[in-house]
Amino acid sequence: MAEKINSIIWDLGGVVYTFDQGLADNEFARLSRLDPKIVADLLYGQTVQSREYNDGFSGSFNLGAMTPQEFYKVTTEALNIRIGYEEFTQIWSGIFTVNEKVRDFIIELHDRHISQATLSSTDPMHLNAMNGLFNLKTLLGEKNVFATFHADAGYKKPTKELFDAFFNRTGFEKSESVYVDDVQKYLKAAEIYGIGATVHVNLNNSQFQKECINDVRRLLGL
Repeated sequence: MAEKINSIIWDLGGVVYTFDQGLADNEFARLSRLDPKIVADLLYGQTVQSREYNDGFSGSFNLGAMTPQEFYKVTTEALNIRIGYEEFTQIWSGIFTVNEKVRDFIIELHDRHISQATLSSTDPMHLNAMNGLFNLKTLLGEKNVFATFHADAGYKKPTKELFDAFFNRTGFEKSESVYVDDVQKYLKAAEIYGIGATVHVNLNNSQFQKECINDVRRLLGL
């Protein structure tokens, strides 16, 4: 671990925001009269159990290979559902709530002038929905809200190329950063890459927000 951690890299889905992908899957299943598992397989491939959600149609969308309009067209055609773009967006993106304790902690750290950024496997529809609940772009600056669909990204977590792109964009020092995520696979890759410290957010623990905050505070020496 680095001698001094002075910047935080936050995952979004699961850490800063809770999400229930099943809400969208079940509504699409109802509209298409398909089993929700079939819907999930089309949208995410086999990455649901690992909470990666980066295969299937959503995988291409997360990597910026489709625009929101193209994703809407491909998905509604595959599911044989006839709804407008706005309704589709509401279903697809209406799955988030903000983790209020983590949100308040991020604001506290910002007020203390501690560097923070986000690194997320997400798509533009989802990022817009998350920012509607808690606007990280305004708080941290657009440069520091980094997602796999951005033009200077284009790689899945947890590839070296994505980490390279993140640090090139933000200017953070990897050895002085802590990476916070709920997916162990991503944290292990971050350690191998040379990021100074990692924090695992155990979503099975009802106190995961408190535990996450305590772990980050300890690393920052607060």
